[in-house]
Amino acid sequence: IKNHRLFIKPFVDALVKESISLELKGKFSESEHLNEMAAHAAEVFNDIFSEKSLLIAVNYLTVWNKVQKKKKLQADSLYALGTRIRGNEPNKAAGIYYDAIALYRNIGDERGESEILGGHGLIYTIIDYDTSLVYYKDALAIREKVDDRVLIGNALNSIGSLYYGVFKNYSLALNYLDSAEKVRTDLGDSLNLGRTIHTKASTLEKLGQYDQALKYFRRSIELNQSS
Repeated sequence: IKNHRLFIKPFVDALVKESISLELKGKFSESEHLNEMAAHAAEVFNDIFSEKSLLIAVNYLTVWNKVQKKKKLQADSLYALGTRIRGNEPNKAAGIYYDAIALYRNIGDERGESEILGGHGLIYTIIDYDTSLVYYKDALAIREKVDDRVLIGNALNSIGSLYYGVFKNYSLALNYLDSAEKVRTDLGDSLNLGRTIHTKASTLEKLGQYDQALKYFRRSIELNQSS
């Protein structure tokens, strides 16, 4: 877990979903076994990184009833469908996301809601920039609440990129990109860190900080080559 931080979240999320699926099929012992695996991984993850997001995911299993667990799987399926089609059918995907968000909110799944709000923000970069910014900021607030560092970094980067590329507010863009850089550096997420660094370099250039911009452009090249 310590050496594979970025892979643990999808691993635990998959265990949680499969545990629910098995329970709904009446396979209670198998479900409980996966639940225990997920709980152990979440505890170790939190002990190492002081990030509670996975503990929150596992705790849902202890408070949801059967109906709520069915809704969780339905919401996840809708989210996956919307994500598959959002590039070609953004308006249809947005409608599917609305349905999924309603389900997540109904069962109190703030982790699921935080993910899909970011997806909504991405969709609205095609439709309406102001709405996109609102969704990204809403996503950031919930992502901070559920302590999901990867998603926090994504939201910070997305907001910074909008302020840079669309709203031309370079000072505000730099604030968000600085925060995204810190989060992604801590995560060891070199691929996404490289993207943040490149946008930050461009932002610094727009602000007339040419020496710093050159430094960051060079760093982005190094990160892209290493990843």
